[in-house]
Amino acid sequence: AAVAMAARLAREEGLLTGISAGAAVEAAVGLARKPENEGKLVVVIIPSFGERYLSTVLFQDIKEECEAMKPNNRIKVTDVAGREVFVPPL
Repeated sequence: AAVAMAARLAREEGLLTGISAGAAVEAAVGLARKPENEGKLVVVIIPSFGERYLSTVLFQDIKEECEAMKPNNRIKVTDVAGREVFVPPL
């Protein structure tokens, strides 16, 4: 559930988070759905960033999607480690 939520945060909210953040948000959503919390504000602290997970299963589907794109539909960028990667255009 944590991995799925972290991937969802990246795809739907544009938040590059880690697995711990996915777990925290999943827990917050679970609490917010309880009847006793209806109408209440639920706050969650996002405890991790996702940059260290880019090469893991967390973003595997996004990586595969990018790799399947034709080169002329992708933009080449260099990450902070000096690696060249191709990403979809914004």
